[in-house]
Amino acid sequence: MKTMNKKNIVIILVVITTLLLIKQIFPLIKKAPLENVQNSELIIEPTKTPITPTLAATQQKKYTFTVETDGVTAFDLLQSSTDVEYDQYDFGVFIKSIDGLAGNDEFFWAFLVNDEMAQEGADKIILNKGDVVTFEYREINQVTFDE
Repeated sequence: MKTMNKKNIVIILVVITTLLLIKQIFPLIKKAPLENVQNSELIIEPTKTPITPTLAATQQKKYTFTVETDGVTAFDLLQSSTDVEYDQYDFGVFIKSIDGLAGNDEFFWAFLVNDEMAQEGADKIILNKGDVVTFEYREINQVTFDE
């Protein structure tokens, strides 16, 4: 029987190492279900588990106001009809909670004027009669600031 030389030992070790790596990687590769294959292209739909905040029956996720007189702010309207918690900053007020529903790591209170995301605090924008102001509880990762 021949004795193995160093070259043969190295080749055997490389083959064994490769097989072990393939064995470890192969289970990580998932096959796409056939119903997602259309026109010879693989279409993979992202799956997302919706996160819904737990709300008391009296809590709303959206407040809309139509301005009746010139010169008021959205913050004036909100404070006159809801219980608001906020922080004051240089850019204006930051709404922390409305009627007990607070923003967190996943949700915040968006502020829109005439269906456009406000670029200043709710106390800084002076409104005109007929403007529509909305405060809406939104998921952070679904927000685009080009609205």
